[in-house]
Amino acid sequence: MINKPKRRLPDVDSHSRDLTPVIPDDIQELLSPPPLIATEDPSRYRDFMVRFALEFDPQSISEWFLVNDLVNVHWEISRYRRAKATLIRLACPALASKLIEDSDFGFEKFSHGDFKSQPVVVTKGRSREIGQQLAGHGLTVEDVFDSALIENLDEVERFDKMIETMENRREKLFREFRAHRSLNPETAKKKANAIVDQFGPTAT
Repeated sequence: MINKPKRRLPDVDSHSRDLTPVIPDDIQELLSPPPLIATEDPSRYRDFMVRFALEFDPQSISEWFLVNDLVNVHWEISRYRRAKATLIRLACPALASKLIEDSDFGFEKFSHGDFKSQPVVVTKGRSREIGQQLAGHGLTVEDVFDSALIENLDEVERFDKMIETMENRREKLFREFRAHRSLNPETAKKKANAIVDQFGPTAT
């Protein structure tokens, strides 16, 4: 067993507090480095890890490794979902131009930033201008996003399959953790004695 100080669940709304002491230093050294890419925030990953540790309260090195794997799988699922949305968004400028290619509102007037996540009702600034221009051709911003999805359906399905694979991996890790947690020392001893009684040498 790993001796740990008693924990108190931190304020979920506070991101300024240092939550890392929940993970013992020796455990932190044994866990693999965070599998982050350049645009991902290490402090957010640490916060994610600590919250999983608070929820699952790992009691052994095996459980710590399982929690670490769970964190990484959840992180990758979020990454691929974000990448799928980015794929669609980046296809929007060219598709908007294609949909109204005969108009004087040409491709060069679109940018990827024009199609960032936004409310369904486009109401102000550049977004409002784009909505009005599209409306002049009987189109909406939603039409552009839907067309981008259709045009990239094969790639979207690839992302969905990858996400499904990772979700299955996550469920397997959940089962492994529950199975390991059920094997407390007393249970493990009883199972070991049962094996010895069944297959061990008998008195003569």
